[in-house]
Amino acid sequence: MNTKISAIVVSFATAFVYLMTILPATKIYVSRFFIFYFLFTLGGVIYYQWSHKHKTPTHTTNQFVFLLSITALLWVGITGWYFSPFFYLLYLIGVLYAFIFSPFVTLAFVSMLCLLFLPNVGSIDLSFDIVTLLSLFSMVPLTFYLQREYLRLKESEKKVLILERENQKYKNKVEEVLANRITRVAVDLKQPVNDIKQTLSFLRKTETTPKTVKYLKKMQGLVENALIQLETFETSTTGRKLVHTRNK
Repeated sequence: MNTKISAIVVSFATAFVYLMTILPATKIYVSRFFIFYFLFTLGGVIYYQWSHKHKTPTHTTNQFVFLLSITALLWVGITGWYFSPFFYLLYLIGVLYAFIFSPFVTLAFVSMLCLLFLPNVGSIDLSFDIVTLLSLFSMVPLTFYLQREYLRLKESEKKVLILERENQKYKNKVEEVLANRITRVAVDLKQPVNDIKQTLSFLRKTETTPKTVKYLKKMQGLVENALIQLETFETSTTGRKLVHTRNK
């Protein structure tokens, strides 16, 4: 799912769970499964650690984490939502959404929660309730910070490579494109590889020995294949398909 669809699904799922746990007609049935929610959440955490260690497909993990978060919402819901002793789980779910999906999904989640909690503002203490809602929104900038620090930590451990730096100013579009490390390396490699290809093409035209021509043709094919693989890797990694002129 892309970011916008994920945000919509999370928002509607949150509202659905909220209604299921406050409406008298459904609340009594939902509450009976409290032990199931507890065990499912506990089992989900264990499964997530296992899947992370065994590197299961990302989309499968994301879907399971989403279901796990819904279970946690039900857990908070049947114990009173705004007055629940497990209210802190909402903060953890918000941070989790930011890492699994994006901070925009966290913003949608928090916005829906605040909209649902508005009728409760003033039921305990007006100032306290306002601070509580504001604290929910504080998750959004917090998740940006946590993501950035997490990536810096992983980069320092040589486990990830940050392709582009944020908030950089560029003189022109070319400089902006070349700021991507993969694109820069690809551009730097393509020129000498193309030069080798042209040299081989020239030698094939001037060489008359059949055996030498055969080897030159094979080498030229390998170089052409290297260019194709380089462009494929660049496109799949950066998401950009740059136009390159291949010399024939």
